[in-house]
Amino acid sequence: MGDVTSFQDLFKKSVLHLEAFRNVSFIDVVIGLIASFAIGMFIYFIYRKRFAESCTATTTMCRSC
Repeated sequence: MGDVTSFQDLFKKSVLHLEAFRNVSFIDVVIGLIASFAIGMFIYFIYRKRFAESCTATTTMCRSC
């Protein structure tokens, strides 16, 4: 009960001060950004293709009504 956590203790233990994140190089960040962009574009194109197919099916069904 005698341990009181202060803001200074929180900052010392925060994620920004971990040693694991100090070894991240610029190249690692660039590779991560490129990979994230590629995955995002992959999801976007799949969504766009599926959405276009569903719109085509909907308009085809509506025209036959």
